[in-house]
Amino acid sequence: MTTIPDRPSEIAISVAANALAAEADAAGVEITYEQRERLARAALEGAWPYLTATE
Repeated sequence: MTTIPDRPSEIAISVAANALAAEADAAGVEITYEQRERLARAALEGAWPYLTATE
């Protein structure tokens, strides 16, 4: 049986931050590394209970 972690991994946060950077670039918006990492972390941690629900 697979154990679901309590929070997203640093790798997942990094992947999400890179996706945010690509979207921002495509939209012509400047976003710093710190901004995209904070946003990615907040989004994933906020959504984590819904993403990992087993029912």
